[in-house]
Amino acid sequence: MSKSPMNRSVHEADSKAKISITGSRRYAIYGGSFDPIHVGHVALAEHAVRECGLDKLIFMPAYTSPFKQDRHVTDGRDRCGMIETVLAQNKAFCLSRYEVTKAGPSYTIETLRYWKKLLGGDLGFVLGFDSVIQLDKWYMGEEILRDYHLIAARRPDTDDTEGMKIIEGFRQKYGSRITILDMAPVDASSTEIREKISAGESVSGLVTPGVEKYIREHGLYMNSELISESDRQRLEEFMKSNLKESRYRHSLGVEEMAVKLAKLHGGNAAKAAFAGRYHDIAKCFDIETMDAYIAKYDLPRELLGNNALAHSKVAAAILGHEFGVSDREVLDAVRYHTTARKDMSLLEEIVYTADVVEDNRTYDDLAYYQDLAYRDLDQACLEILEYTIADLAGKGRPLDRDTAEAKEYIEAKLKQRANKSSKN
Repeated sequence: MSKSPMNRSVHEADSKAKISITGSRRYAIYGGSFDPIHVGHVALAEHAVRECGLDKLIFMPAYTSPFKQDRHVTDGRDRCGMIETVLAQNKAFCLSRYEVTKAGPSYTIETLRYWKKLLGGDLGFVLGFDSVIQLDKWYMGEEILRDYHLIAARRPDTDDTEGMKIIEGFRQKYGSRITILDMAPVDASSTEIREKISAGESVSGLVTPGVEKYIREHGLYMNSELISESDRQRLEEFMKSNLKESRYRHSLGVEEMAVKLAKLHGGNAAKAAFAGRYHDIAKCFDIETMDAYIAKYDLPRELLGNNALAHSKVAAAILGHEFGVSDREVLDAVRYHTTARKDMSLLEEIVYTADVVEDNRTYDDLAYYQDLAYRDLDQACLEILEYTIADLAGKGRPLDRDTAEAKEYIEAKLKQRANKSSKN
C-alpha cells in the first residue's frame, strides 16, 4: 500500500531533514539566516506554536538569502548546529537542512512549494510584520499571499495602522490568510550578537545557553579584522585535529580568562580572545612535527628538540604564514605566552597571565593568583615569573633569557608605578 503524503516520514523524501511530521496537519516553516539563532527567534517560534496550534514548526535556515548576498553568512553546518541546541525546548520544534544543502539563493516560494507537495496539509510560513507587508514585492509574492497561511509577529506597543491597512488589502485582493501575533518585544538581533562576540563582549541573555556554548566551542563570529571566515574555519579544524581534549579545554579557558582580564585592565577583548584561544595550537605536536615546522619557518635552531619552548614560536609562525593573521600584537602575544619578555605589551601580559590562571588549572594557589590578576596584572605577572624561575632552578633546567628579562622589566615597571604614586 502506498503511503499518503502526510503519513510519510520526511526522512524518506528529504534525507537532510531531521524531522518526523507523521500525522501532522498543521505545520509551519520558519525561515531565515539564523546567524545566529537568538532568544527573539525562539520566543516567536514558541508563540506561533501556541497561538496557531501548530503540530510542528520547522526551522529552515537559508543557504544564501537573496537579500543578504552582500554579506558572508556563517556555514550552514554551524547555523544548523546552533538550532539543534534549542529543539528540546519545545516538542513541536524541528529542523530541516533542505535549503542549506542547495547551491544558490533560497527563494521562499520554492521552499514552500516543495514542502506543500511533500506533506500536504495546512502549511504556514512564519515571518516578521515588516516582512509580511512587503510580500507583494517578493519573488512570486502573490502566490505566497494566496496559497499559504502567513503567521506574522508585531510589537503590541507599535502603531501599525498603515501596515494593518496593507494586510487588509491583501486579504481582500488575494484572500490571504494572515494571523497576527502580538508579542512583547525581545531585545536581540543577530547583527548585535555577531558584533558583541567580535568585540569580545558577552552575549548572555541574547542567545540560549546552548547556543552560547556552541558559539564559543566553535569559535564563531571572532574578529573579522584578524582573520577571514574561511581561514577561521580552517584554523578551527586545525586546532581540533591537533589538540588533545584536555589541551582544547585549556585553550577555551585561556580565551575566557583573557577576555575577563582585558575588560578589567583596559585591553582589547577581541584580540585577547583570539590570542588566548589559539595560543597553544602547536602544543601537542610530537618532536618530529615540531622540528619540521621550526625548519620550515627558519626559526632559531636552539628550539629543535625543545617542544616546551618551541610550541609558542611555532604557533605564531603557523598563524601568520598559514592562516593569514598579520596583527603583530596578537602574534607576539602568542609567541611569548610561554617565556614572556621585556617591553611586554598589555595584550602579552594578559595572555601570559591567563595561561596560568584560567579556571581549568588545578594547582593549590590558583584562587590567590586569579584574585591577584584581577586586581593587579603587573604584580600577577611578576609573581608568576618569580615562581617559574624558582621552579626551573629547582629542576636544574636552564632559564630562558626572555624570561629573565621579563622579570627585570616588570620589576622596573612596578617600581616606576610606586614612585609615581608616592609623588602624587
